[in-house]
Amino acid sequence: MADWTTARSVADELAEEGIDPLDVQAAQAARAGLLRRFVFDLLTIFGIAAVAMSLVLIVLRAFQGLDPIGGRELWIGSVGLVLVLVAVILRSFLPGRAQAYEMAWNAFVQKMWPGAKRGDEMGTARLAFVRRAASDEPGEFPSAAPGRKV
Repeated sequence: MADWTTARSVADELAEEGIDPLDVQAAQAARAGLLRRFVFDLLTIFGIAAVAMSLVLIVLRAFQGLDPIGGRELWIGSVGLVLVLVAVILRSFLPGRAQAYEMAWNAFVQKMWPGAKRGDEMGTARLAFVRRAASDEPGEFPSAAPGRKV
């Protein structure tokens, strides 16, 4: 059965290889990186949808015998392409430390709770666990990985 002492020793072992999975600041940075990535993915989806809808409207107007580019479809499509471009460029500037923390956290989970499945895609439960580990009175050690499916 795992406890806080074992968790700290496993985290120290992983910290020697890279990033400490129980570091509160690293966990906060990783969560912020996940939120940014989510926003950029959302921008990309909206941009692609805008371009696709513009093309569909242009084709529909052409079949109806109307001027296919007489409306605002070109503007909507252009804005969609700009959204996709901005999201792709900004996503490339996401810090690599967040990715390194994700790898350290996954290794920590596999050592502490072998066989735990993926979950908690935004890192909320993980951040709460790391804050709890850093406190003076962490309480009882969880029997399942925070935010993971058993």
